[in-house]
Amino acid sequence: MRPQAILDESGMAENLTTCSGLTPTPVHQLWEIPEDADFRMSFLERNHFAYTPPSALPAVLAVVCSNDTLNRLIGLYFAYHPQGFPVAFFHSREAALA
Repeated sequence: MRPQAILDESGMAENLTTCSGLTPTPVHQLWEIPEDADFRMSFLERNHFAYTPPSALPAVLAVVCSNDTLNRLIGLYFAYHPQGFPVAFFHSREAALA
C-alpha cells in the first residue's frame, strides 16, 4: 500500500485487483500497511474477499504494520471475516520474511 493509504472498501478493492491475475495459483502474499494509513470503520462491515477470484486469494497472508492500533483493527476484520487461508501479523518486513 502506498503512504497515507486509506483502509476502506475502495482501497481494499484496489489491492485485491492488483493481486488478481498475477499468478494462476494462490501464492504467499505480504501486505505492508503504512504506519500513517487511515482506517475507515466501514472497512469492517463486509468480507472483501467474498467475490475475489480464487487465483487472487493468497495461500498465506502476512500483514506488516508497525502501528499497533491498525494491527488490532485489521486483526478484528479477520476475526469478523475468517478466511480459508492463514493470516499472520508482523511489525516488520524482516520478521514476516523470517
